[in-house]
Amino acid sequence: MWASDDDWWNPKFIELLKDSLDRNSEYGTAMSSLVREYTDGKWYDRLLFAGPNDLTKLGPEEVFYKMAFSRKPFQCMWWGLHRTEPMQKFMNRPWVKCERHDRVMAAELALVTRFYTLPDILFKKTMHEIPPTVRHAETYGSPSETWRHKRYFYFVSKKIFLSELVPWERKITFLPAYFKLAVMLILTKTLLRKVPRQFKKLKAMLISGFLDGMK
Repeated sequence: MWASDDDWWNPKFIELLKDSLDRNSEYGTAMSSLVREYTDGKWYDRLLFAGPNDLTKLGPEEVFYKMAFSRKPFQCMWWGLHRTEPMQKFMNRPWVKCERHDRVMAAELALVTRFYTLPDILFKKTMHEIPPTVRHAETYGSPSETWRHKRYFYFVSKKIFLSELVPWERKITFLPAYFKLAVMLILTKTLLRKVPRQFKKLKAMLISGFLDGMK
């Protein structure tokens, strides 16, 4: 289990998640719904694991794309409760140095084990006004606007292709489709970068629609 000293957990967080894993041996990670707030208590967003976001009912491919591409914070599964063996294997390797490195690791984990999710909000993640790419520059690597998206997609594909934990049949199934989506998104962002400043809102809407279409 990952823990930061500025986050909040319901007193039953561990008990309920552990019970879910004990009753469902085919799952390797369990997580509750969550809220993200700034340090002053101001609302940021929330993620409810219900309906189409209930990862318990989804297959590896659907969960992978949510981890890698969705605008919702599915990577917060990383702050859930994990079975010891797969997590030890994950943590015996170097961290990926790129923006959203937690998404890279969560996307890989989605192809290794299944996620069990609860609809109850048992966790609050603290957000900071200063972006993590600035606060933890040594972890995220180069913050270059020009290369940050390409760097992210490169590390996702590299991490999965070279992973000794992801079965080869899943690599063969997911990587071709992943490369196609990655190239499309990079081209979309590159072309939209040419959009004049007065069309900033339109640009944001187009990117948002593109990402929503990949869920």
